[in-house]
Amino acid sequence: MGRILTLMLLTLLPLQCFGQSWPVPLTRKLAITKVTVIDMTGAPPKADMTVIVSDGRIYQLGKSAKIKIPKNVRIVNGIGKYLIPGLWDMHVHVVNSELMLPLFVANGVLGVRDLGVHDLDAILRLRAESAAGKIISPRIVSAGKVLDGVPQADASFSIPITSPEEGRKVVRDLKSKGVDLIKVYDGLSREAYFAIADEARKSGLPFVGHVPTAITTSEASDAGQKSIEHLGKILEDGSASPEMIRAARTAPIKEGDFFAFTTRLGGVYDLIRSSFSDRKSNEIFAHFIKNNTWQVPTLAVKNGRTFIDDLDAKGDPRTKYVEPSQLNYWKPNVGFFSRYRTPEFIAAQKKYFQMELDIVREMQIAGIGIMTGTDAPNAYVIAGFSLHDELGLMVKAGLTPMQALRAATRNPADYLDELHDSGTIEKGKLANMILLDANPLADIRNTTKIDSVFYNGRYLSRKNLDEIFAVVESAAIRSKP
Repeated sequence: MGRILTLMLLTLLPLQCFGQSWPVPLTRKLAITKVTVIDMTGAPPKADMTVIVSDGRIYQLGKSAKIKIPKNVRIVNGIGKYLIPGLWDMHVHVVNSELMLPLFVANGVLGVRDLGVHDLDAILRLRAESAAGKIISPRIVSAGKVLDGVPQADASFSIPITSPEEGRKVVRDLKSKGVDLIKVYDGLSREAYFAIADEARKSGLPFVGHVPTAITTSEASDAGQKSIEHLGKILEDGSASPEMIRAARTAPIKEGDFFAFTTRLGGVYDLIRSSFSDRKSNEIFAHFIKNNTWQVPTLAVKNGRTFIDDLDAKGDPRTKYVEPSQLNYWKPNVGFFSRYRTPEFIAAQKKYFQMELDIVREMQIAGIGIMTGTDAPNAYVIAGFSLHDELGLMVKAGLTPMQALRAATRNPADYLDELHDSGTIEKGKLANMILLDANPLADIRNTTKIDSVFYNGRYLSRKNLDEIFAVVESAAIRSKP
């Protein structure tokens, strides 16, 4: 399925190397006063706190009555507001930086993990410009290119790997170019996959991504794959009859008959649901816990594909930040995959999505590390906004609002081995934070009620954020097919 769905990205614009400049200068010192701090350390919310920021770091925090505010410090009134760490989207594809990067920041998404682009040099250049504060952009961690088998699912995003030796060489080449991680994909052979895993380990690079068809989920975890995207093959490998599932997936259909493809896929979904084994899934969970294998479910993109008809009929005001050519492709009767769906497939997909929500809840209960990721951009998966959708879907799956926030803040910092410097609101850490007008623990949708953003020494007021949105909206209108 991944190979077919990847074709949906083919019509996306090539990565554009444009960027807005910051609308405000650096703020050396400021104080957020009388605010409720949700610090993500595991402590309950702390009311009536004052946080002093100096040169982009948390210099001091404590009860307002005990904090002496220095002179000549900018004051931000936090009465009735809630302070949380900045959010991370751990699965994106930056294909139009002029639109996507500012949208992330304006939505409080201050870090992204890019998992495959058309232009490797361009994303690395954007990463450097972001780190230098030259453009409005979240921090970027990037895999650059995807390592896939032959034939590739998408030649514009991936590098074909035909042998273990070639896999090792590509890992070394990407390491020399400066990527942060290696991403693996569906079509890799067993030999190539394990060679890539070994070379990535030798190179000091984490490897993440899909679980190739030739590999089981437990094997991927045992090989050291640091994160599994889109839930991988957890549900399929959790079947009591995996051979039956594989046979159903590969049942012959007429070449080019995409209606037959979706009908077959719907049948696979139904088989997985009917044959799912709690015992086998618990065995897979044990591997995840033993190996610290992170999960990035990307519920937002799954929701978009499952309910695209409802989303299209309802409309979404946030689409004004999307290029018109993309909006047209999102229409159910236009998109490559969506236009070939059958009624049987649509019904099966909705039941299967509920099963995906259920497995996310079970993984949370089991203590498996979960992180937020959206697979932006895709149909109704809009940069920045979709991270808040992902939080809502995690709560719908059964996580508490605190657990969902942890998946977007503390957990990414833990995954990146940076908890000493970020992920929570504590003295000495980076002051990348969001000030909210309402309590996200009472209603996770309150993460969208952003008063201001603090990022890399800059204070972005609501007015500044609205200015960013206005520029992006104008740029979207100007975008050409």
